[in-house]
Order: sequence, then C-alpha cells, then structure tokens
Amino acid sequence: MVSRLKHAVYKLSRVKIDILEHYKYHHRSTRIVEQDSDYTNILNRAITVFFKDAARITLREPSKALFFLRTAWWQKRAAQKRQRWQNENLHVPPFLIISVTNECNLRCKGCIAFAHREHRPAARELSEHRLRSLVSEAHQLGVSAILLAGGEPLVRRELLAITKDFPSIVFPLITNGTLIDETVMRQLKENETSFPS
Repeated sequence: MVSRLKHAVYKLSRVKIDILEHYKYHHRSTRIVEQDSDYTNILNRAITVFFKDAARITLREPSKALFFLRTAWWQKRAAQKRQRWQNENLHVPPFLIISVTNECNLRCKGCIAFAHREHRPAARELSEHRLRSLVSEAHQLGVSAILLAGGEPLVRRELLAITKDFPSIVFPLITNGTLIDETVMRQLKENETSFPS
C-alpha cells in the first residue's frame, strides 16, 4: 500500500517537472496572468490525475473506496471554488505550502531548515489559533492540498488536531518520521487526509 502511494506521489512530482518544463519554453510570449491561469489549469488537472490514480490503486481495497470517492468529490468542489474566484479575477492556487515551525528534533547537516535557522533571528511561530485560521481561509478559497513543512512539523502536537477539522483538504507532512509514535499513528489513521511523505 505504501509503495503504491509513493508511486502515485512520484507521478505527481513528474507532473510538476512537466509543468516547469512547459514554462521554461513558453514563458517568453505569454503574459503573467495567462501563465498563472495555465499553471492553475495544469495543477488542477494534475490533482485530478493524482486522485484518479490513487483511487484506482486503492479501490483494490474496498474499505478505502469510500474515502477516495469522498476525497475526489471534495477536490472537485475545491476546483469549482477556485474557478469562481478566478472569474472574479482572484487567483487561488490549488496547492499551498506552510512551514509550521522552525524547530526540529534533529540537526541534520544537509537540512536547509537547520542551515537557515543558524543565520536568521528567532522568529515567533504562528499560534495554534492563527494556523487554524489560515487553514480555514485556504479551505474557504478552495485550496485542495496544504503541504506541511518545517523544521519538523510533528513537534507541533496540535497539528493533526487542526488537520482533522478540515477533511476536504489533503495534508502531506514533510517529516523525518522520528516523532511518529503510537499516538501519532492513531491520529493519522483517524485522519486519512493527513499522511507523512
């Protein structure tokens, strides 16, 4: 199951590379607004393809079928919200990245978050209330997925409680995995739209 999901995530990353290649060759002659619109359409299609692939893979497990059907329906509604905002000349990205903390339980030499932390003053992190408010705003605008990064996002123990309140958004977690204990595993099982990557 995990390898199948990794394969689906790999396919999504290939779409990202294709998007970058598309703009590498076509950005000279188009206006920024048109690029944003093209980029949004490409990402919307990529999200649809991702969920179709994920659904196909996991439909082999009937217990997961309802989850993916519900998630695909939510993603379609989110795309419709983004289109309504686009019609009002407000660009809403389908994908958002939030660095929820600068803290980490490790000090890896190659880690960009650790390297940056040494050269910048300590910043206040978003409060739980403000983080929840940002996710709520993203939900209202039609954001489909919010990648949670850090530092190590799981040092914020309230994070999975926040994501559980927004089941229509997919929350990949960029984590080193060392803080995934029995409690975190139970929370991840209860909230299928949050998963480590």
